[in-house]
Amino acid sequence: MNKLQINEDEIIFAIVTIVMILFAIGIIAFVFIYNKKIHDKKEEIRQQELNYQRELVSATISSREEEQRRIAQELHDDVGSTITAIKFSVSSLPIEENSKAILSESLNLAISKVRRLSNELLPSILEELGLLPAVNNLVKGLKEQIPTIDFSISMVKDEQSERQNRDVNLALYRVTQELLNNIIKYAKSSEIQVVIIQNNTGVQIEITDNGIGFAPSTSDLKKINSLGLKNMASRLQQINGTLEYNKLTKGTKTTVIWTA
Repeated sequence: MNKLQINEDEIIFAIVTIVMILFAIGIIAFVFIYNKKIHDKKEEIRQQELNYQRELVSATISSREEEQRRIAQELHDDVGSTITAIKFSVSSLPIEENSKAILSESLNLAISKVRRLSNELLPSILEELGLLPAVNNLVKGLKEQIPTIDFSISMVKDEQSERQNRDVNLALYRVTQELLNNIIKYAKSSEIQVVIIQNNTGVQIEITDNGIGFAPSTSDLKKINSLGLKNMASRLQQINGTLEYNKLTKGTKTTVIWTA
C-alpha cells in the first residue's frame, strides 16, 4: 500500500512537473511572439516613415524641377525671343555702325547666356536623346566655359539596355552636374575624367579628378552643412542609387551607381 502511495506521488509529481514545463514553454512562446509582434510593428512604422520621407523628398524634387522647367521655358520663349527681336531692330537704329556692331555683339552674348541658363535649368536633350548624350553635352559646355580644365568623357552603352525612366535619368544627370560643379569650385583640378557605363543591369558613372581630394565618411556627410551634397543624397535616395567617394594619391574618384 505504501509502495502504491509512493508511485502515485511520483506520478503526481511528474504530472505537475510536466504541466509546469509546458506552462513555462507557453510563457516563453508568448513572450517571444509578443516581442516579435512589437518588433514587426516597429519595423512597419519605421518603413512607413521612410516611405513618407521618400515620398516627401520626391514631391519636393518634382516640384523644384517643374518650377525650373517653367522658368527655363519663360527664359527661352519670352526673354530669349525679346532679346532676339531687339537684335534684329538694331540695324534700323539711327546710330553709328561701330555702335551697332558693339550693341549687336552684346545682344548675341546675352542670347547665348539665356540659352545656356535655360539649358541648365531644363536640359531638353535629356528628354529627347537620353542620359549619355545629355552628359556628353554637359561636359562639352564645361570645356567651352572653363578652358583651363582638361575634360575627357568616355561612354559605354549596351545596345540591348533599356532606357531608364525620366526620373532616373534626371536624378543621375543632376547628380553628375552637381559633382562636376563641386570639383570645379573646390577641388583645384586641372583634369577631370568622366566615364559612363550603361547596360541592362543599370548605370555606373565614374568622375575622377586630380585635385586636392575629397573622401568624406558617411558620418562626415551627415555633419557637412552643404545644400548640394544633401540634394545629391535626396535624388539618389529617390531612385535607390548610391554615391561612393575614393580618395586617390592625387584627387578623388567618385562613383554613382544605379541598379535596374
